[in-house]
Amino acid sequence: KSWYKMISHVPQKIFISDSSIKKNIILGHDDKYRKELSISQALRDASLENFVTQLPEGENTQTGEDGSLLSGGQKQRIGIARSFFKGGDLFIFDEATNSLDNKTENIIVKSIEKLGKDKTVVIIAHNLDTIKNCDQVVIVSEGKVVAKGPYDKISEIDSFQSMIH
Repeated sequence: KSWYKMISHVPQKIFISDSSIKKNIILGHDDKYRKELSISQALRDASLENFVTQLPEGENTQTGEDGSLLSGGQKQRIGIARSFFKGGDLFIFDEATNSLDNKTENIIVKSIEKLGKDKTVVIIAHNLDTIKNCDQVVIVSEGKVVAKGPYDKISEIDSFQSMIH
């Protein structure tokens, strides 16, 4: 249980229950789980606030079975909002922005950057813009680390583009 409290994970495929947007964000916790971060702040940080405020039932809008009433990007952002709401010391984003347009992805990346220096953030991504501001970049190919270091240094390597494909 102590590990669970410390880790927030956003997988590639987000689990969405057949309930409200709000219940999908708090997923198993009551509204008071994290007093320092409200659901509305999680919605804002996940770039969902405008979408949700335009819905007749707001955050109480039903998502449908497996999120059938949502787009792929909306599901992804609910997963990201869930992670922000839950909090923790270690955040793992596994292709968490792969279903988002560039503008929304940039907003999410800025929110991730605001998590603070006291948090550990692991970002698994194919889009290099997502990792540009990371302290360390690790390129893995065929199960082996082929390059490691700050983005600026890694991107200078001649074979950089071939390493990421």
